[in-house]
Amino acid sequence: MRLSVRTILIAIACLCLSLSVRTIVSAQSATINADPDFDNFYTTGDGNPGVWKPYKISNPGPAIWKASTEGWPKGPSLWIYGDAIQFDGGVYQVVAVTPGHGYHFQVAWAVVRHGGVAVHDDSQLIRQVGIDPYGGTNPLSPNVQWSGEYTGSGKFAPELAIDQYAQTDHITIFLRAQNHYTDSRAEVFFDHAVLTENGAPPIAVAPPTAVPTVRPPTATPKPAAPTRTRVALVVPTSTHAPEPTDTATPPPTDTRAPTATRTPRATTTPDAPDAPPLVSRLTASIALVACLGGGGGFVLLGTLIFLFVNRSR
Repeated sequence: MRLSVRTILIAIACLCLSLSVRTIVSAQSATINADPDFDNFYTTGDGNPGVWKPYKISNPGPAIWKASTEGWPKGPSLWIYGDAIQFDGGVYQVVAVTPGHGYHFQVAWAVVRHGGVAVHDDSQLIRQVGIDPYGGTNPLSPNVQWSGEYTGSGKFAPELAIDQYAQTDHITIFLRAQNHYTDSRAEVFFDHAVLTENGAPPIAVAPPTAVPTVRPPTATPKPAAPTRTRVALVVPTSTHAPEPTDTATPPPTDTRAPTATRTPRATTTPDAPDAPPLVSRLTASIALVACLGGGGGFVLLGTLIFLFVNRSR
């Protein structure tokens, strides 16, 4: 029985599809990341997206939510969309891994719609997956290794996959959607995003350097040592401040002061000898009056006394 070329091509396509599905199913049994089918993405209603964290590169960015009916083999799925705007964004997840081991990340389903209609091979709706082998969360970091820009139908696309060696004990997986349409709503759906070990021989990974942790202890003793020595030097100087020799000098100046006040008093004592001449004159006048006698003598005596009183004033 001869088979047509068309029949052979259909059989080959079915076989490839079957192998792809088997590969995805087998990979699911060894899945390392959490929530690969987005069952728990925004399910609590409190704004917590779960293990998948949204990011937006464009401003304004796309809406990032969960589609309950779209997905493979059924919903839910990750839903990224924008209404008549260009956008660039997606989600990421940080996963604990073994340093030096090789990992494979792929997404099984990444279909798109434009204006409510499914499109195929559309260069305006680009999808990518990526890995940061250092566990960073910045989608624009040079450490992120991206797959090629995929623009196909999005059903079981082997192009949406990437392999990397883990450089630390965590790696980060990214899903990214870019839209260049501006006339109507553009939508991207991701489902079944799986991270597995790829079986590659492990590589040696240098441990993280401990330089940042060593520098602080070496720097702290240096300022501490001078402060202690300065306190020790201040204590001896305070004991030398009160000198007994400085307080002993004031007493001689106090004892000399009274001697200076006694000398002016000695200058006033010579005024006393002025009295004897006056007394002697008065005595002589009284004697003269006594010699003259009689009434005229008493008149003369009164005159002398009057003159003496006025002079003494």
